[in-house]
This record gives sequence, structure tokens and C-alpha cells, in this order.
Amino acid sequence: MTFAISRKFADRVYIDLFAGPGRCVLSDGSAEFDGTPLAALQTKVPFSAHHFVESGVEEFKALKTRAKSSSRFPSISWYPEDANSAAAKIRNSLSPDALALALIDPTGLHFHFSSLQTLVNDRRVDLIYLFPDGMDVRRNLERYLKTDQLDVVLML
Repeated sequence: MTFAISRKFADRVYIDLFAGPGRCVLSDGSAEFDGTPLAALQTKVPFSAHHFVESGVEEFKALKTRAKSSSRFPSISWYPEDANSAAAKIRNSLSPDALALALIDPTGLHFHFSSLQTLVNDRRVDLIYLFPDGMDVRRNLERYLKTDQLDVVLML
């Protein structure tokens, strides 16, 4: 984020809909580094608000513990729930004059397009969105075959 943006938008919001535990480890175990929520707390020009969503109980606890050391901790709104239900709550908290950056990085196809529509409706929200379509199918095909989510897989 640049200083020019900070002068134009006093209310700058960071949204992480799949925040995770706050730390990432490379698959070979060779390195560990801050994940996106902790990186957002360290930006040179700070966001005025942060919204962290994580439905995993252990991941949520780990993220909250790791974020406590940040001086920006008071600016965080916490959502220990599904990103689909949190999207409407976050959207309703955004000022019409705010500029938001939303990171949407699900591990599967469980974030609904209607939730995305709700989040951005009548608000300035820039998106960074990972679509894990092939990755999700490879990871979760057996689970989908046992549930009513088979139709999602078949549409791919």
C-alpha cells in the first residue's frame, strides 16, 4: 500500500477470509515464515482495520496468540467461523468510503460465489483470490464422493 492511497482513503481495511494459523511451513520443512495475516499487521503504511476469519479451532487459537505481539492487535476483528457466514458480517462493518483488500485463499471449493457478491456489494474491495479447482479435486475427491458435494466436482 502506498502513502498516496493512505491519503485518499482514511479507512483502509484488510480482510483475510482463510487466515490460517499465521505461520507457513514449506512442505519439505526447510523454512517457516509469516503468513498473510501476520504480514498484513507489519505493513509500512498500516491498515486501519483487519478482519481475520478462520474456522479451524486450533488454527484460530494459534493465529490469535501470534497476533497478540503486534501493536496493531486492537485493530483486528475476529471471526472463528466459516468464511461464508463471516463475509456478510464483514461487509456490513465496512464504511462506504473504505478501501478494502480481501485475500481469499481457500483450500477447497467451499467459498460460495454468493458470499463473494455479498462482500463486495456497494463497497470498494480489491480481491486476491486463489481458485484451487484442480488442487481441491485431487486432495478431496474421496471425501466429495461420500457427500452431497459431488455435483461441484462433476461441474469441473
